[in-house]
Parts: sequence; structure tokens; C-alpha cells
Amino acid sequence: MHEYNFFEPCAGNGALAIAGDPSNIVVNEIDRDRLHVLKKQGFKEIFSQDANKPFPFKKQFDGIIANPPFGGALGTNVINGYHISGLDQQIIVKALEYLKDDGKASFIIGGHTKFEDDGRIKGKKDKAFLSFLAHFYFIEDVINVDGALYHKQGTSYPIRLIFINSRKRNPEGFYPLNDDNISYNRAFSSRVITSFEQLYDRITNIVSFQV
Repeated sequence: MHEYNFFEPCAGNGALAIAGDPSNIVVNEIDRDRLHVLKKQGFKEIFSQDANKPFPFKKQFDGIIANPPFGGALGTNVINGYHISGLDQQIIVKALEYLKDDGKASFIIGGHTKFEDDGRIKGKKDKAFLSFLAHFYFIEDVINVDGALYHKQGTSYPIRLIFINSRKRNPEGFYPLNDDNISYNRAFSSRVITSFEQLYDRITNIVSFQV
């Protein structure tokens, strides 16, 4: 039976990685206290470095998961002509370098995707990031989620879930234009998910997350 390998570049206390077998998961965390917690959980390998810096990996992971810190980065990373400026976005782009060509990834980032009247992505930061992902990877969905769903976890900030299913052999394409008429449970609907029932419907309808 094949053993899948996963990478979490901003593991924190291991809240995302806890759902998997820790012996198959490589984690990274720079906070000393959180790193101490991770060392007790039996992960395959533990790193402690800036997640934006290179790791000693190749395209070796079947899956990547991350909930990177939100906020602005110290500078802009220009990658294949795309200006990636958000800290969480930079960490995601760096982590994806280590994904196998047929690997899958899921991320939680801050904010909601917003669009111009013509359906194009609004804002330079999101436009560059999502255009980069759409050009080089097969995006299954990007879901706007009401932050109030997670107020019990101590946050009410709006978030997005991003699901990626493999790297494109021949990079091409664009992020799809927005259509306000698409139902909440259809891929790339910009409608904000406001309940866990809606979130379950959306994910089970769209995301093929078996690896």
C-alpha cells in the first residue's frame, strides 16, 4: 500500500496536520513554543525556518496543507512575471514548488475574492496570486467563507479555502470570470458560505480530495 507524504509549512500546534498520520507528514514552524508542541506529536520530520525560504525538497509531496499567517510581506516576490505580495500568498507559492506534478493541496487564506463588474478579479494582490495559480495549477475551487463560522476558534476574519488538484503540464489559462448567478454550491461561486451545511455541500459537490 502506497504511503502518501504531506507537507505543512506553517504548522502552528499541528491543528491541520492532526487529521493525518503524523509519520507521513513533514511540518515547519518558527515559533519556539509551538515547535515544542509539534515535537511531541511524532511527525516524520520537523523544520523551523522562515516558510518563504527554500527547503531541501524536490517535487516530493503528494499533498500540501497550510493556514499561513495573514498580512503583508516585507517585499514582493516576482515569480514567472507574477508579483506576489501577500505573506500568506508568498508562502503558498513557495510551498507548491515541492508538490508532485499529480499532487493535491488545500490552503486557508485571509479575505474574500472580489470582482469588478466585468467579472475580473479586483485588486492587484489577489489578481496576481490567483492568476498565477490558475496559470500553473488546476484549481478545483476557491471558496469565500464567513469568518463568523470560526468565532469559537477566536477569529471572525473572512477567509478563503483554496483547493488545487495537480500541476499543469503546459502552463496556460486564466482564473474564470465571476458569475453572480452561480449557486453557492457550484465551483468558483463568489457567494459567501455562511453555514457549515453550505460548506459541506460545496466541498462534497466540487472537491475530489482523495489522494
